[in-house]
Amino acid sequence: MIEVKEDDRDFLRFLWWEDATQEKLIEFRHKRVVFGVNCSPFILAALLEKHLKSVKAEFQPLANKLLGSLYVDNCVTSLDTFKEYETFKALSTEILSDAKMNLRQWEHTAVGTSGIEFNRYCGLDGGSSCVPQDSSIKITTMVLGLVWDKDKDTLSCKIKIADLQEKLTKRVILSRIQKIFDPIGFRCPATLQPKILLQEAWAQKLEWDKELPQEMQQKFVTWCEEMECLAKIKIPRWASISACRPQDLQFHVFCDASQAAYASAVYVRIRIGEQVQVHLLQAKSRVAPLKKMTIPTLELLGCTIAARMMNSVSDALSLDAGVTTTYWTDSTTALAWIQRNDDWGTFVGNRVRSILNLTNCAEYWRHVPGVMNPADLPSRGCDARELLESKWWEGPAWLKEDEDKWPTRVVDLNEADVATEKKITSTQMTSTSQVAESLYVERFSSFHKNVRVIGWIRRFVKNSRSS
Repeated sequence: MIEVKEDDRDFLRFLWWEDATQEKLIEFRHKRVVFGVNCSPFILAALLEKHLKSVKAEFQPLANKLLGSLYVDNCVTSLDTFKEYETFKALSTEILSDAKMNLRQWEHTAVGTSGIEFNRYCGLDGGSSCVPQDSSIKITTMVLGLVWDKDKDTLSCKIKIADLQEKLTKRVILSRIQKIFDPIGFRCPATLQPKILLQEAWAQKLEWDKELPQEMQQKFVTWCEEMECLAKIKIPRWASISACRPQDLQFHVFCDASQAAYASAVYVRIRIGEQVQVHLLQAKSRVAPLKKMTIPTLELLGCTIAARMMNSVSDALSLDAGVTTTYWTDSTTALAWIQRNDDWGTFVGNRVRSILNLTNCAEYWRHVPGVMNPADLPSRGCDARELLESKWWEGPAWLKEDEDKWPTRVVDLNEADVATEKKITSTQMTSTSQVAESLYVERFSSFHKNVRVIGWIRRFVKNSRSS
């Protein structure tokens, strides 16, 4: 608990009464920081960081892991064995108890080395699909807005779109969009459509509470009716990254764009013996700017968020330097901008520099045909049923094959498109000629004095000739 300074407690007053009579109103003050205050998340994060960095040196590795696993008031981490889990649970609870914080309500998966202990604790006597005998113990729980099936160790979403009783306006659409929390982004192809509708409303300069045109309303109603089937999508929580050697681990980042949006998706490719697994780690799609842009420049924006997203994933997973990352785009023009060492215009040049700073080398960028690019789906959007059938979160099928079967770049480049973004530089040429300086120029440093002297000389010459 975090104490509030006594001078500031008057700002956290509240009334309490047992019945509606004014005589029995009691005024209280909070002595601890309340979660609803605007500054509370920052204060909590700052205090946790200060406390965890001040622990004893022997506990510092665990404290660093705990610090990286905290999301506001939730702790989400991954451990390899049940013994590591018990150690982490005991020590992290003890460390935070020194700050008067109670780390409680622990939950873990039933899959893996901890399965026996978890099944015994829950009263399970069968396989991973058994139902606990104790009905008070839930197999599914919510973690960071997602449904976590602890039995099968999968993540899914729970979407309940209420009936649309009120008139459909920009405000209503924005409210419904914000209710969908998707930190991983595996639903982003289906959640793109209402964002595009909202942008169309902005383009038509509709007021916040003005009813939308009938065509837009019908599209949004259809989208709402199909959204509940997204609950059937389940992705594995554990991607087996920690159990692999760096040479058996690869990251592949795909990016694509359309006139409506641009997107990126990060996949991890893992080789375990003779078997190859591909998992979606994160995806993101953004609506294209209202100002019309060419497809190559939108593709370059997709490459930019791809580089930024992979940099974020690398920091979160603390990847070793030996892990390889390959970036894929189906735009030969954007690929040429990234790989060529030319001077580009301001817009392209700034983004190419940002991409190269994050990806370190232009050689990591490769070309993939558009039909084989999994980022095509989140860049154009789709309905929920199409997303469910596509299983795009499992990655492209060719990525599970040997590397010699991967797409190879076919040279089909429009040099005119590439050249349009070349930086135009102007060169000025000047020529100088040596002029013999007169004696009087060397004698006087002032230009005006030189003019006067020359004037007197010319006057003298003229007068001498006339006489």
